[in-house]
Amino acid sequence: MPSLSFTWVQDQRAMALARLATAKKSLATLQAELEAYGACDPVKVEEKRRAVMLAREAALRHTGHPIFSLRTLCGAVIRKAD
Repeated sequence: MPSLSFTWVQDQRAMALARLATAKKSLATLQAELEAYGACDPVKVEEKRRAVMLAREAALRHTGHPIFSLRTLCGAVIRKAD
C-alpha cells in the first residue's frame, strides 16, 4: 500500500511541475507582449514627459544666469557708449 501512495505523490508532483512549466511559458509570452506595448504605457509616457521637463528646466537654470548677465553687461556697455 505505501508504494501506491508514493506513486500517487509522484504523479501529482509531475502534474504540478507540468502546470508550473506551462505557467512559466505563458508568463514569459505575456511579459514579452507587455514589453512590446511598453512605449505606449501612459505611466512611462508621463515619466518621460516629467524627465524632459526637469531636464529643460535644469538647462534653463544653468544657462539662464550667464545669458542674463551677458545681456545686462551688453546693455550697460551700449548705454555707456551712447
